Amino acid sequence: MRGGGWVIVLAIALVLGVIVWATLAPLLGKRHLGDGHTIDSYGFGLEPLLVERSALQPSGNARDFLPALDVSKIIRGSEQAIYNESHRSRYVVSKDRVFGLVHNGEARAYPIALLNGHEVINDVLGGDPIVVAYSPFCDAPVAFLRTVDGTVLQFNVSGLLCESSLLCYDRAPVGTDPNTHAPSLWSPLLMEAISGPYAAKGTKLSPLTGGCTTTWSDWLRAYPMTTMPERDLGAIRRYKTISYARNYLSPRLDFPVDPIPTREELAQLKLSLKSPCIAVFVNAKWHALSIERLLPVSTSGVLRTASVDVDGVLLDVVLPEGPGVARVHRRDGQPLLSIPCLLFAYRAFFDPTAASTILPL
Repeated sequence: MRGGGWVIVLAIALVLGVIVWATLAPLLGKRHLGDGHTIDSYGFGLEPLLVERSALQPSGNARDFLPALDVSKIIRGSEQAIYNESHRSRYVVSKDRVFGLVHNGEARAYPIALLNGHEVINDVLGGDPIVVAYSPFCDAPVAFLRTVDGTVLQFNVSGLLCESSLLCYDRAPVGTDPNTHAPSLWSPLLMEAISGPYAAKGTKLSPLTGGCTTTWSDWLRAYPMTTMPERDLGAIRRYKTISYARNYLSPRLDFPVDPIPTREELAQLKLSLKSPCIAVFVNAKWHALSIERLLPVSTSGVLRTASVDVDGVLLDVVLPEGPGVARVHRRDGQPLLSIPCLLFAYRAFFDPTAASTILPL
């Protein structure tokens, strides 16, 4: 030992410790399911499966590789500047993109950086349990009620994709054995359960109207009483490092998607696969508003605005400075289901045919 033998003994002990930990971790439930490559390794029952199996893809990450955020504390938007000053790392600044939502008269903003770091946020807004699910490859946030068939569900990140978009799953209810819980897979963009017990019952999700992707300054100006969830202070580094900016600039799709617009269609539209759009549900049909096409017809001023006729319904659009941001509402004041997304996602999820027109003309 005097000759340095203690170093060897310590090294052997550390190696044995690592081996024991690696052996026991799966037995103790410490390792997430999903090898990143094989669908069956994620442990989800795929009977029945309401989409083609070829539409499913492992994301390259395990189940729960990103922890869903269960909101426990909110911050007033008017106090955000003070919050930034009191923390070393700023939460959100004026040009940052946020997903804004108003439900039962209560406004809330979910910074895209927060959504990048969780993809699934379980919250309560306007007195209702809701979930905000974000598909980063599609740049598509969408919100739903969490009360399904009388049960309040909590959702997690599955690690699987469907046509390049997030799939989430319902976690075991509090007080039940997670080892006996049979979760369903849910597609936020298809707005339904696609496999498992809820899919067998044909369960649909109830989307919330009025969601939009805009800048923080624009949202705060429009809704000065807005709030936002408190971020996970232990995940600040993750919020900083996860970004899909390069993905949006690349013409390539990282995962297969079918159908997508053809090269001829894109040339005719003078748009790209990843052009930012807003899917709007008007007169029982989906339509796409191209933000790139709205900009040239917008009026100048402090805020650029545009109006567009969609199947006889007038929509007013606010276009703040920034990439892929817009707020849209019906001029008649009726609720409007609107989902921001990229063009390829609009085709894959909302208009599988080539018949629809991308507005404005």
